Amino acid sequence: MIRQTDWSGVTTRNIRSRKWALIAAALLAAAADIVALVVTAVEGAAVKFIIPAALLLAADAVFILLVCLSNYRFKYTAVQWKAYVIVVAVLTAVAAIVNFALGELAMTAAAAVILILSHAVAIVVVALAARHASRLKRSLGAPGMIVALAVLLAVTALSAAFTIGSGYFGQGETAELRAAVYESDGDGGYVVTGAAEGRGDTLVIPERINGAEVTAISASVLADSTVSAIVVEGEEFIPFEGLGSLDAAVSAVRLMAHKNVLDIYKNELYSADLQNKRGFAAIANASVPTGLEENEVYITFSYDDEALELAGGEYLPTTVLDKGSRADISVIGAGIVYAERSDASSLADLKYNYDNNGRYILSAADELSSPLSESVCVEVSFERVFRVMLGEDNDSVYEDESGFGKSVINGEAYGYTFTTASAANELAETFWEREGFDLVWDLGTHLGTSVTDISAALSTRYAESSVGTVTMSPVWTLHAPEVTLTPSEAGAAYTYGDKVEIASEVEPPFEGCDISYTWTDEEGETLGTLTDVRQAATDIYTLHDGAREVMFPVADGVVTAVDIKAGKIVVNKKRYLEVAVL
Repeated sequence: MIRQTDWSGVTTRNIRSRKWALIAAALLAAAADIVALVVTAVEGAAVKFIIPAALLLAADAVFILLVCLSNYRFKYTAVQWKAYVIVVAVLTAVAAIVNFALGELAMTAAAAVILILSHAVAIVVVALAARHASRLKRSLGAPGMIVALAVLLAVTALSAAFTIGSGYFGQGETAELRAAVYESDGDGGYVVTGAAEGRGDTLVIPERINGAEVTAISASVLADSTVSAIVVEGEEFIPFEGLGSLDAAVSAVRLMAHKNVLDIYKNELYSADLQNKRGFAAIANASVPTGLEENEVYITFSYDDEALELAGGEYLPTTVLDKGSRADISVIGAGIVYAERSDASSLADLKYNYDNNGRYILSAADELSSPLSESVCVEVSFERVFRVMLGEDNDSVYEDESGFGKSVINGEAYGYTFTTASAANELAETFWEREGFDLVWDLGTHLGTSVTDISAALSTRYAESSVGTVTMSPVWTLHAPEVTLTPSEAGAAYTYGDKVEIASEVEPPFEGCDISYTWTDEEGETLGTLTDVRQAATDIYTLHDGAREVMFPVADGVVTAVDIKAGKIVVNKKRYLEVAVL
């Protein structure tokens, strides 16, 4: 009699007791792939980089499921882990090819080593764990598997830490920062040629890639519409390559470089803009320094097209100061003549710029008028300088003795002076004042013959003119005298048959002014004293003045005032218009 014993429970327990190592190895491999997939997705990397990471994670998931469902007692289980090893090896190779052989090169050597090493170790440990689970000969025992898993755990942790800290490409890119695309310069260094596809809009250009210096930056990065800021790391200047051949630049790009080299970039961009006007100046204007200490602030300067031309290739440098410091433009621009001779209150500086700087002087910067508490960007602008001469006035009696329009500069006398448009009104206020007169200026037909706001006239109407000399001719107007008319009996009631006399009192516009005047009508004929106010039968009053008569109606009223020139009379404080002139 044959007895059958069921050993399945024992077999299952024995086999399952050895799958823990395989499951642990597969989970660690999956953890590394999860980190890689999440980081590439967060960075917004190109699909060609995301697909291999996603396929690797999918392979991990399928393998883990198969391991859980198998007892590793039969030979078919060897097919599972061998297939997994092959798939992971192939996908890792594909990822490396995508990063280094297809299209743009963005992954660093360190990132590539981490990518390949983490999967290579995972493949080896999975193979060892599978042999251990299958109880094959020459497989590792439990102590050996523990060591192997510890190695895989360390590599996985290293891979995750590196990928999270340095990004998938190993350049420190994040959701905001983009990795640089680079290529060899043929001499042991690298040239940055663009920005890797990503979610951020800030391109970071490292000082070194794979331990070698970045020797140049392709000017094409300035034309990338997906990049709004470029950060150049390190303290060394990395020149742009191909600025002159770039078709167009993106004016919104903001360049950030170390405070010691920022001006080299700005000068390079300004010079390129003067040659082809492709928006490089806007990039230079928006540039800001990096590497500031905690208590430091900076002053940068921006130039428009006109200011660039007037600067003549000499640009005010970026200046770094301690908070609370005052800035002096002549000190900042030491060695730059238009900055050293920028005092618009100095006739010597005004004359110098009139003679030597195209009749323009550097405008004062309001931002630098007080101690600096924060960083500022000062817009550089130049103001026209005018040579001013005093012209003939319209008064043949009085002559100006104030010396207006003349100057003494460096001990030499001139029959003219200098001003800017913004200071022209202040100059005009130094002209002598005359009691009883209004003053306007005749600046000629181009600027106006009756000007009170000289600054506005020079600013607007001389904007496109190359003429630098302005002749200011005073035009005087005598104030009108104040005339008071008083009836012969103020407040009296007049009726027909009464005589009305109106007296006048004149206040001259200034003391000592002789006034002569006569009463005239609208035709200019001289009138005498107004007399003989009579009432007609029809209640129409008639005001006589010699041969002339003014007739007006009155209804039960009393005449209180008479104005023969206007043809009006006031009766009981009401005004009645003229009805007839005889």
